[in-house]
Amino acid sequence: MRHIPISLYIDTEVFKHQGLRLDTSVFSLMQDTFVKGGIRLLVPAMMERELLRHYQIQAEKCADAVEKTQKMYPISSLEMWTARPKSEIIEACFNELKSQWEHFKSHFTVESLPLVGDLDRVVDWYFEVKPPFSDPKKLKEFPDAFILSALDLYHNDHRANIAVVSGDRDFSNACQVRRHIQHFDKLEQYIKAFEPELTRERYVIEEPVDPTQPIVTEDLTELRAVLGRESDGYPD
Repeated sequence: MRHIPISLYIDTEVFKHQGLRLDTSVFSLMQDTFVKGGIRLLVPAMMERELLRHYQIQAEKCADAVEKTQKMYPISSLEMWTARPKSEIIEACFNELKSQWEHFKSHFTVESLPLVGDLDRVVDWYFEVKPPFSDPKKLKEFPDAFILSALDLYHNDHRANIAVVSGDRDFSNACQVRRHIQHFDKLEQYIKAFEPELTRERYVIEEPVDPTQPIVTEDLTELRAVLGRESDGYPD
């Protein structure tokens, strides 16, 4: 019997690899494949803060580029041209990116997770050099450790297995030692795992997925309702 978790965590690295854009082919495919509210998107506080930090950096890069362009001749001499302050450009770009993120999340049943699940365990991982820590001199793995701790807490609270999409090696190593986590290097691999259901011509859904209830099983025979199919009768 095949089991695919529909509680899903997408690592920040995946969004960075897509250039922070949420209209790329893989994200569009994801929203086309799964019905609205069908996938339970896990959003740890640390991950979201990391993503917003990258949005801020991108907004500042855009503002630098616009400011440089505005100073170029003859743009700076155009009578109908009104230069915008750098701070205004940064704010506008950041708000646009954040708005797109909120729109993306609206397609899923979002579970907001705490900053950390068990801080003492994270400290133990650090001193014992356990994944995601690979070098005791490197502190950059602490955000990943906080995220993994929050995912562990979610599993313990809901008894739900979790799909993790991440191309980060240390994060992947940490996933491999957790039986409740199924790791995918790319989002395309996660979507493809549902192909046996997507390729069936017809099927009958006895009971729809209730997005207000915790998911405690990942049996594919019970997950058909999360797949976007015209024959479902489910809205896009």
